[in-house]
Amino acid sequence: MRKKVSIVGSGNVGATAAHWIASKELADVVLIDIIEGVPQGKALDLLEAMPIEKRDCYVTGTNDYADTANSDIVVITAGIPRKPGMSRDDLLNTNHKIMKDVVSKAVQHSPNSVGCHGAGRIQDEWLSPRTSDWHGRSARFSALPCLHCGRIES
Repeated sequence: MRKKVSIVGSGNVGATAAHWIASKELADVVLIDIIEGVPQGKALDLLEAMPIEKRDCYVTGTNDYADTANSDIVVITAGIPRKPGMSRDDLLNTNHKIMKDVVSKAVQHSPNSVGCHGAGRIQDEWLSPRTSDWHGRSARFSALPCLHCGRIES
């Protein structure tokens, strides 16, 4: 049975993660977002591209956490960027509320999953201990080290 990865947040980072997971056939993918139509549209684009790439992954988009049930991994890319006039404290507090909500819903539907979230370094250090409902089964990632490794490799 193929693994299931749910990606919370269908923006650029979430959609890119879904693309690479599906294109490498690592798992079936569920994209979830609060904006109606966005995860469904991005998932449909990816799903329809799978036969062209000779891949056999199932990609679905949803606004309902019930569709993420029994995920093996939950990747959280949801959050808001800093807006003009917004203090860093406001940004952290807003993203903290988002993360707490997302983590509680993800753990409710996939209690045995491993959680993985991406954030900037400051947000990462502040949010991680405050949103850890995964009881030690969570990981963090940041795009910056990946970008640096890619530059060194090339």
